[in-house]
Amino acid sequence: TDMLGIYKSSDNGYSFSRCNNGLTSAWFNAFTICDGNIFAGSGEEGVFISENVGSNWSPINNGLGSLNIISLESDGENVFAGTSDAGIFITQNMGLHWTEINNGLNADYITTIQYDYENDLLFAGTKENGIFVSSDQGSNWFPASEGLPPNSYIRTMHIFDGTMLLSNSVGEIFI
Repeated sequence: TDMLGIYKSSDNGYSFSRCNNGLTSAWFNAFTICDGNIFAGSGEEGVFISENVGSNWSPINNGLGSLNIISLESDGENVFAGTSDAGIFITQNMGLHWTEINNGLNADYITTIQYDYENDLLFAGTKENGIFVSSDQGSNWFPASEGLPPNSYIRTMHIFDGTMLLSNSVGEIFI
């Protein structure tokens, strides 16, 4: 939630209970799962990990250049964190250490990150610079905004069955 912390349901959404044990923030923007661990991105306190389905949380911010996390994504082995002011970071060891991966990424504000399992590509949506793509787990980024309005503010992005859907800040949807 935005300022109420994290809630979870154990009965398919019929009821929810707070699960904030170990959290130092109540403002969460993003979640992802990697190797059975849940990662939660806070808008002010960085990334937290739960190894027990959200019952307990621990901060994992070593190497993060920003604690303002807007988006999270996993490729099944690594976790990627998009920030509002320092680009993207990767952890290859479940959050023990984060490394900046912004080579060629012409944006600091990352609104969404999506991994395309079918094509082994990582996409980053930005606040004012459209979309970027990486074929090497974020080591190098290239613009991928052809067909989008200039300086697009990407709000959401989803890849399903080889097709990407995205929306921008003025309510347009692209495929």
